Amino acid sequence: MSVPVHCWEEFMQALTARYFCSVTSWYRTTHHNVAVGGCPHSKHLSGDAVDVVYDPGVHQWPTLGTLQEWCRVLGYRVIREATHDHFERGS
Repeated sequence: MSVPVHCWEEFMQALTARYFCSVTSWYRTTHHNVAVGGCPHSKHLSGDAVDVVYDPGVHQWPTLGTLQEWCRVLGYRVIREATHDHFERGS
């Protein structure tokens, strides 16, 4: 990707603009995390994870390899789930 990003928020803005996706989960309270079946140590609890879904009309999701390369360069991680992509920062 040619969009320069310098922080987590800019990364998410560039991702959603380029791939026409919507953030469905970012920061979660402990109560909400339990309610949605999140992992007890989810990075959503610290705001270091984001789930996105691709907007209707997007017939092809970006390739996982493309997303992994962008994330690797920036120190982030992407996990492709059945219904969404999960991005997280940090180790």
